[in-house]
Amino acid sequence: MKIRIQGQLQNPGGRFQLFLIAEEINFPYNCPIFKSIVCQQLLKTIIMKKILFFLVLSACNSLSAQNSYKGPVIDTHCHVSIAGERVTSGSRSADIPVLSKIYSDSKFEKAGLIVFARKGQIEKTMAKNDSLIDFCRKNPKYYPICSVHPDDGEAAVKEIERVYKRGVRFLKFHSAAQNFDPSSESARTVFQKASDLRMTMLFDGWNPLDANLVGKLISVAVSMPDGRFIIAHMGGPNFNQLLLLTVYENQPWYKKNIWVDISALSMLYEDSPYIEQIKWTIRKIGTDRVLFGSDYPYMPVEDAIKSVEKLALSPDEMNAVMYGNARELLRMSEEVSLGK
Repeated sequence: MKIRIQGQLQNPGGRFQLFLIAEEINFPYNCPIFKSIVCQQLLKTIIMKKILFFLVLSACNSLSAQNSYKGPVIDTHCHVSIAGERVTSGSRSADIPVLSKIYSDSKFEKAGLIVFARKGQIEKTMAKNDSLIDFCRKNPKYYPICSVHPDDGEAAVKEIERVYKRGVRFLKFHSAAQNFDPSSESARTVFQKASDLRMTMLFDGWNPLDANLVGKLISVAVSMPDGRFIIAHMGGPNFNQLLLLTVYENQPWYKKNIWVDISALSMLYEDSPYIEQIKWTIRKIGTDRVLFGSDYPYMPVEDAIKSVEKLALSPDEMNAVMYGNARELLRMSEEVSLGK
């Protein structure tokens, strides 16, 4: 008995098309039951489903290979254990030997290492900042992202001036972990000092106790055009609030001094219905504004890279997000160091 099978598989998004034409397939059964139209149709259905399954699996593997990013990487968001303060998440640690092993891969050109300042502990803050600066000087693959606590007032301002003189151009602030309001007068005074020095400030972009955080950070950044501001995690669940930047982009007073990093966000929403919205938002605000960050040890570095690959950005967009945009931001920081 011979059965002719023909079919096709098309993806509505237009990313791939597969066509199948299987000429006559021989079956060694001459029983009248197998020759019946009903039986033939059933056999066709079973065979077609199996063939289509393997075709879809093959197509997915092919697409995965196409989306695999092979270029250089700059990780703009990595925590580090230093000066007696250990950072861990589950079985992962941010101890220096562990980081050295991770970033020994030649694809990593740079990694920004983060410390946190705690309120009222200015001496410990200085010690952590100094330890980080010293380590990065000895290991140029890394650059220091130091910290102060905004509520430390004049002491925080002086610490910013001090680390700036030591070559630091990046600072980290976390309104939830450090328990401060970025719109407060004390915080704005500290941010203004960093802005006057044309430093780059990395802010955690999500605080479950402050639904207005993204708007506050954008407001601060717009009012301090000499500073550079990175909103981490792309605002978390509030990523759509970043569309405000598209309203500002044609205004003469907006100096395009805001970037976002997608640390944690791309993994949080991986394989979810929101992923297309995130990709749309990234393109809407501009892929030149987006930075890769792993948020290690809270997220594994390689998994963070894979989650960005699943956004299925174009090769040029991927290169910008994973490397080019951070490289340009670092270049601008180097110009500050040279007094340009």
